[in-house]
Amino acid sequence: MKALLKKILPESIIKFLISIDHRHYKVVKNPNNKKYNNIASKKRCFILGNGPSLNDINIELLKDEDVFTVNQLNRSAIFNKISPKYHCVADDDFFFLDENNPGEAERLKYIKKLQDNKGLVCIFPFYSKPFFDSFNLTNETIYFSYCSDATRKEIKKIDLVKGIPTIRTVVQVAIYSAIYFGYKEIYLLGVENTNYQSLLNNIEEGDNLEEAHIYRYSDEEKKKILNKKRNHNNEFVFKNFYHLFKIYKNINEYCLKNNITIKNLTGKGILDVFDNGKLENICK
Repeated sequence: MKALLKKILPESIIKFLISIDHRHYKVVKNPNNKKYNNIASKKRCFILGNGPSLNDINIELLKDEDVFTVNQLNRSAIFNKISPKYHCVADDDFFFLDENNPGEAERLKYIKKLQDNKGLVCIFPFYSKPFFDSFNLTNETIYFSYCSDATRKEIKKIDLVKGIPTIRTVVQVAIYSAIYFGYKEIYLLGVENTNYQSLLNNIEEGDNLEEAHIYRYSDEEKKKILNKKRNHNNEFVFKNFYHLFKIYKNINEYCLKNNITIKNLTGKGILDVFDNGKLENICK
């Protein structure tokens, strides 16, 4: 059976299944997270994606703001300029890395570097806890689990104790967290959502990886990403993007019902669910 699974499943899935036990698939309550409910001392926060449009903003305007960053933004110089308050990671590709694998070592290096930022609170899925525990990260960490399918039903409650609705991008984890923390105004930056172009299988050779994010990949990382891309077809990519926008729509409807404002200040891209705005008009 093991030999058969190795033939039909991608390497990343094999690692995922080996690295966790069945209990991590269940909804796990995290009672320690109750202390973060309505903890926000400010009315507003800013969530930074990894889009290249971040190069166009006046980063100084965020200097004294509560900022969420996601995934690998600490590979960019912007990360240290803004000293984010929270950092979210949600992609399985980050949780089962092998430092002896050239295609994974670079990512692992930046995961470890998160602890260089004193006071940074990290937000990770519960099933990743054994991975992070193995590296003795010193950051204060919030672990969450998923409890409901946000692509099929409306979002009725966002609770980091009982579990959050499902996601299709780490930015949605940051939004759920910001809502739970009590922020009433949430502003998005660097969330173009145009990275689907780099995920598509092109008839012509080549890739758009360098256009998808503000940071750059090593050659070994590119090779690994491109190999992974070949494991799915374009129908899979577009189906995932449909679910991505469905969740954004449900988030927006939840916020409208609960007097929470979300605005997209990215200024570029295809995310048309939220009202748009300009950073300069918010941080005057």
